[in-house]
Amino acid sequence: MKDSCVVLETWTHHCALCHKEWEHTYEAWHVDNGCGRSAVTWRDHGHLVPAPWSDPACPACSSPARARAVTAR
Repeated sequence: MKDSCVVLETWTHHCALCHKEWEHTYEAWHVDNGCGRSAVTWRDHGHLVPAPWSDPACPACSSPARARAVTAR
């Protein structure tokens, strides 16, 4: 049987271009594959999204290449 759990993680992002800082809460879906390994998928309101550290677009200047995840809490 596969075990799974959903953890809410809030990440702080910083745009190196316009210096805006923002927070976003992601759903981290942890799933056991049944063979002793686990996988994590990231979701936003149930929709599959890239991992928080994979260059999210800045909400102020829309620059995807300049934003970076700073911390998770």
